[in-house]
Amino acid sequence: MGLISIVDTFDRKVSKSLESFFNKSWLITYVRLVSFSASGIFCFPAYGAILIIANQHAPMVSALIVGECIQLPIIIVLRNLIKRPRPNAVEKDTYYSEWNKYSFPSLHTSRAFMIGLTASSFSSWSLPFLLTAALVIAVSRIVLQKHYLSDIICGAIIGIFSSEVALSFFPHGFSSFILL
Repeated sequence: MGLISIVDTFDRKVSKSLESFFNKSWLITYVRLVSFSASGIFCFPAYGAILIIANQHAPMVSALIVGECIQLPIIIVLRNLIKRPRPNAVEKDTYYSEWNKYSFPSLHTSRAFMIGLTASSFSSWSLPFLLTAALVIAVSRIVLQKHYLSDIICGAIIGIFSSEVALSFFPHGFSSFILL
């Protein structure tokens, strides 16, 4: 049995365990809401609103946008190279664009970690809260059967990397939390 087969088997077991644990309609509704908070449909307007309402946060928002520009091409390339179907893949599902119908790596998780680390570098007290939110978002992607555990682990790594690179362009007074 090869490494990929071992990882795939483990991923499926973790997914089934979480699916059975969270098998309550009210909880699934909450998990969907949490997951939505890391979607582009929510984040990009939020970046704009922050700039309009609180212009003093422009360096942070600029770093977040740079982070988005770093992580998105990485994820699109990896998804198109690996082409791992989502756990609940439906062939007739037209909601997903071509690159977004694949699961590896998780963009929501990448974005959650990138936002958490980038924003907390401008406000260090928020780190525990934002990393907790990133972990909850990551787990939500498995619960909603959009990703496997290895998808969210790789997504988190890409998010951390994207944050570190983006922050290198913006002096912000706090040291980087992960890589430096």
